[in-house]
Amino acid sequence: MRHLRYILRPFFVALTISAVHAETVQKTVGSTPLNLPVPPAFCTLDQNNLRDGLFIAVITHLLQGTNKLVMTTADCAVLEKWRGGDNSAIQKYAIYYVPNAVENLTLPGETASLRKGLCDEMRKQGQATMDKAKEIASQRTREMNVDVKINDMTYIGVVDEDEHACYSAILVRGVGTDSKPFAISGIITSTIIQAKPIFLALYNPYEGEQTVQNGVQKSKTIAADFESTNR
Repeated sequence: MRHLRYILRPFFVALTISAVHAETVQKTVGSTPLNLPVPPAFCTLDQNNLRDGLFIAVITHLLQGTNKLVMTTADCAVLEKWRGGDNSAIQKYAIYYVPNAVENLTLPGETASLRKGLCDEMRKQGQATMDKAKEIASQRTREMNVDVKINDMTYIGVVDEDEHACYSAILVRGVGTDSKPFAISGIITSTIIQAKPIFLALYNPYEGEQTVQNGVQKSKTIAADFESTNR
């Protein structure tokens, strides 16, 4: 499992963007075509769109040296509001990415065992129960008015696992253009599809302890779709 031993740093960025809608999108990772499910009510970004390209460029830069961006999506309703004149930062978006070191590799072994090995590696970076994850997120959010930094990220750890993937929670705190603090809950889905490790980071505004669990449930649905569309 040596190819899975990479520190995969989840990250956060909030920018204004526009997008086109899709339900599934085919992308090639290495030489392997994969069907990527678009999260419900989300839209894919278009590289040919000037403002989409800006957002994609920022994410690509943040991943540079460790991971490669495969696809970027964002909430369609939020994007529609922005197109109507709302200049607020996008806080609901998701990205697929893959570690550079395994992009062109096909990992040997049975899929379930590979996924278990990947989850074991993710747990080495941190693990928490769902209740503990909710408590940490709630505590960090309460601290916002006392000590808040731009793009301050707390990695909570792996909070759940099923036959499709494992799921890690993070919390990001930042300050908006209106100088008001905000918090975003992120769920990192780690899985193996077509013998390749691939990751989905799903971000939503933090609206209370249930946000973390809701994000995990959404991510589980996407992970199941991811497998079913790539059999």
